[in-house]
Amino acid sequence: MPGAVPAQNGIRSAVMRCLYALVCWLAAVVPAFALPSPAQRVTTADGLPSNVVHEIVEDRQGYLWFATADGLARHDGSGFRVWRMEEDWPTTKC
Repeated sequence: MPGAVPAQNGIRSAVMRCLYALVCWLAAVVPAFALPSPAQRVTTADGLPSNVVHEIVEDRQGYLWFATADGLARHDGSGFRVWRMEEDWPTTKC
């Protein structure tokens, strides 16, 4: 069937163009539906030892650690556990 090959190639080509157009459209549209997680402001009223935060790190368990001017705070999603310089930290200098 020599006549069937060009028709199959034409159909295959049309299908590939449609798939390509669909993938391009999805690549452009899907990121628009991704909602960023809202940032939340936390202060000493929420349990931070200080409003001066030097660094924030997330560990493997999902805890957020805040290095502040007055101590270290770990946030577990609902509250803070705080370690202050005078309470639980050794006083030796590095």
